[in-house]
Amino acid sequence: MAQVSLDVSVERPTPFAPSLGSGRWSLLLSTLRAVAGAVITLSILSVLIFLAMNFHSGEDFARNVLGHAATPEQVHAYAVSHHLDDPLPQRYALWISGFVRGDWGVSWLTGFPVGPDILQRLPRTMLLAGLALPLGSLIGIGLGAFAAVRIGTRSDLAITLATAVLAGLPTFVVAIALLLAFAVTFQVVPLGSFALAYGTPDQVAEAFILPTVTLALAMVPQTARITRAAVRDVLSAPYVQTAVLRGLPFRKVLWTHAVRNAVGPIANIVGLEAIELLAGVIVVENVFSFPGIGQALLTAVSAGDVQSVETIVMIMGIMFVSIMLITDLVVMYFNPRLRTSTR
Repeated sequence: MAQVSLDVSVERPTPFAPSLGSGRWSLLLSTLRAVAGAVITLSILSVLIFLAMNFHSGEDFARNVLGHAATPEQVHAYAVSHHLDDPLPQRYALWISGFVRGDWGVSWLTGFPVGPDILQRLPRTMLLAGLALPLGSLIGIGLGAFAAVRIGTRSDLAITLATAVLAGLPTFVVAIALLLAFAVTFQVVPLGSFALAYGTPDQVAEAFILPTVTLALAMVPQTARITRAAVRDVLSAPYVQTAVLRGLPFRKVLWTHAVRNAVGPIANIVGLEAIELLAGVIVVENVFSFPGIGQALLTAVSAGDVQSVETIVMIMGIMFVSIMLITDLVVMYFNPRLRTSTR
């Protein structure tokens, strides 16, 4: 009888290794890379801010604060007491370590701590931006989606012309026009934002109206234009056409299929507009005398208050990078093709 040999090979168990191309793992890896990139960006930004504000010598800073009548001994003593004669890397390390700890230093011009004034103004600016961002996004997305389903009609033409005109107007022009119309002519809102410091809750709410509307209107043109193009592209896709042929209500097709699948470009433009919105805060706050960090930044730059400028610009930089990070994460979540693949 012929012998039958059975070749049984035993494989060693391989250690568990998650698939780097799997959805959750790639999303986690992409998130970690995005966060690391944000930290590196902030680190580079902090160096650039410090170098931009400290290209003068310590004695030049001291003489600027004390005035030209100060003696050389007084200038030297001031520079030593404020570490202005230390090497630049040592001064940077002292500044950034204090910033991270929440010790934002003392203004060289006023002699008062920088932190309390900024912390009092920062919530107002964040609330102003937090109100303007959803308002401008909703108006822009709504107009863009409305125009996308009416390509070539009078409604589409009217929205396109209106947003084009609005896009060509500088933010301060829109702010002044709203101020003249609603605060001076019709007098339905207060002229300035002084009520934020001492007014009643109703007066405080009224003080937010015009700055919020101004910033929101600045977001509308680009948001509407990108939404119109993105939704129009999705509406021509085969799966959307199939949903229409199946008899689904067009409103459900529009918002459930078209707008949701156009989230990527819409999220990108909303993120970019949010960054521009924070830049517009500086203009709007000064037009409306709004006591936020935008107004404080312009005042500090005009007065040469280095400590305040460094702190405010760094805070705004953190806000810029945070918005970019959130936008990237939203786009990656809705568009898996943009996630990192290491297969």
